[in-house]
Amino acid sequence: MKIELTTSGGLTGRGIGNIAVDLDRLTPSEQERLASLPLPKPTPSPKPAPDAINYTLRIDGQLWSWTDVDAPADCVAWADALLAIAHRSSSM
Repeated sequence: MKIELTTSGGLTGRGIGNIAVDLDRLTPSEQERLASLPLPKPTPSPKPAPDAINYTLRIDGQLWSWTDVDAPADCVAWADALLAIAHRSSSM
């Protein structure tokens, strides 16, 4: 399974970080957290919003896009989990 989260936009235009997940490098608790998340429901194209952070989640070729202005809860759960993994990885 290949999982990627990319962000862009916001005040700086750079987003808040990106992550590509290698499932073999996750801790058991991270693996469990991702396994417990349902796939997000299909998302409509995000509405343009000034200074919004744009998110793109790709799981095995499926794609979801949203902004922090109109973020669906299931997409936020994935972003939170993946950004927590990215934060842990960068602090090692």
